Amino acid sequence: MSDRQLTRKALALFATALLTSMATLPVFPVQAMEIDTHSAGNHLVIRDVMVVLEFHNMADHSKDMKANKAVQPVGIDRNHMISVQLLNSKTKQALTNAEVKVTITGPEKKQIGSAGTELKWVAPTARSPYYGAGFDLNTRGKYRVVIHYKQGGKVSNVAFEVMLT
Repeated sequence: MSDRQLTRKALALFATALLTSMATLPVFPVQAMEIDTHSAGNHLVIRDVMVVLEFHNMADHSKDMKANKAVQPVGIDRNHMISVQLLNSKTKQALTNAEVKVTITGPEKKQIGSAGTELKWVAPTARSPYYGAGFDLNTRGKYRVVIHYKQGGKVSNVAFEVMLT
């Protein structure tokens, strides 16, 4: 084989390995949550970044926000909200300059929303800032949430599973 053929073969093997590793992305469970209750969440540390995922039922969340005289996030008009916090794992300071996207797969293995839905930066006065978006999660069962974030030139992906009961 020529050098060119060897290079192409090596690139093909690398691409296959990369795609295989993405397909086998480790999944981290999040506590089960009643579909009609307030929230559930979990976190994971990747390369000194703490990724915190929370689910909120918007009916309950809106009541709590009104009780605390907080402002409803603009554009989150679905029945559930997903919030993602990216924190420096040492200082616990919010990372505000990241690009965060999420892909959700529902219990029927169907994608909810578009792949890589961009999360908006929300900085409420009553709680820590986060990246968030609203989704209609109407079916009980297991949801797979893959968070894609780019911070400091590095792209990372983390997957969580959430059981809505």
